[in-house]
Amino acid sequence: MKTPNAEFGWWAAEYRQAIMPADDIEKIGLSGIGSGPFKFAKIDPKRSVVYEANENYWGEGPYLDTLEVVYQPAMGPAMNGFRSKQFDMVLSIDPASAPQFAALPDTVVDVAKAGSQMLAVMPKYEGSPFMDKRVRQALTLAVDRQKIIDIVYGGKYAWVTNDTHMADFNADFLARDPVRDVAKAKQLLAEAGHANGITLPTLYYSSYYPEIDRVFQVMSESVKEAGITMPIELKQKSGYRKWRVEDKKKTRKHRFAMGPVGPRNPAANLFRMARPTYNESGYWHPSPKGDEYIALYKKAMATGDAKERRAIYHEMQRILQDEVPTLFVIGRRTIDVYRSNVHGWKAHSQGWSGKFDKVWKS
Repeated sequence: MKTPNAEFGWWAAEYRQAIMPADDIEKIGLSGIGSGPFKFAKIDPKRSVVYEANENYWGEGPYLDTLEVVYQPAMGPAMNGFRSKQFDMVLSIDPASAPQFAALPDTVVDVAKAGSQMLAVMPKYEGSPFMDKRVRQALTLAVDRQKIIDIVYGGKYAWVTNDTHMADFNADFLARDPVRDVAKAKQLLAEAGHANGITLPTLYYSSYYPEIDRVFQVMSESVKEAGITMPIELKQKSGYRKWRVEDKKKTRKHRFAMGPVGPRNPAANLFRMARPTYNESGYWHPSPKGDEYIALYKKAMATGDAKERRAIYHEMQRILQDEVPTLFVIGRRTIDVYRSNVHGWKAHSQGWSGKFDKVWKS
């Protein structure tokens, strides 16, 4: 490495890190080497995928001869399929359906420690209301995250975000204080020239999660208490990510739009906000506070003592909570459901990191 990295071990364990032959450096990463526990057997685009066991798998397992993954566009069909024993598992369920699944016989409802967060990048270019930090601060203070948790997540399947990529189960997480302050939000808007309230650009979102409509409906209603009108609009998932971020030629600015982010180790979490034009960073570079933030990140990576590094992480999170380059709406805990005769599965905070190599049925 060219610079110190106190969390190199975590980086090496990132799910995207893969060991591949380097005989042709121009092609590395463009084709796999077939070392996974399963092989593709049949693909029906946007419907299902059938896998077969890889007899040459290097690790323990797989214990299943075949594995079929079926795409379900809504929770209704997914639950009906589970009830009729068409499916053995339903992954990343709508939290509102958790009690219904829990009431079924021989059913396990498994809740992960964390899950993905929903962020909203606020455009910062000439003419955007979000160029004024006070408007960004007012918006995050106006969102009633606890109401979202109570109404959408049954009061227990989500956490109050802190306007960083950090998840609350991590020891380095620094809670916002205060989480919500409507009076302060109104004061900030008045100072920014919006004493009678403000109408924001439309906030776009897509159906990454089954409960997402309710999340943004509650959010939009809650900010009205501070005099903020925030139209919301659902967009199709197909092509959504490309549509919402700035294009490569930089002829179009990024949108005021929601994006999903999964949890990582602290260094990876905080690094994402240090990347100048990354679609999860808030596009707040160059700026004095942005430069200060990057300098703190480099200092943290050169700090071997965990307690000292945590203090730096907290300082970085305070900057983000004050600057609010990106609004983190809510964090949802991954909830998986499976039959009691399915063994070896555990709900994972990174839903895409679940592994079927040691799953088996009795």
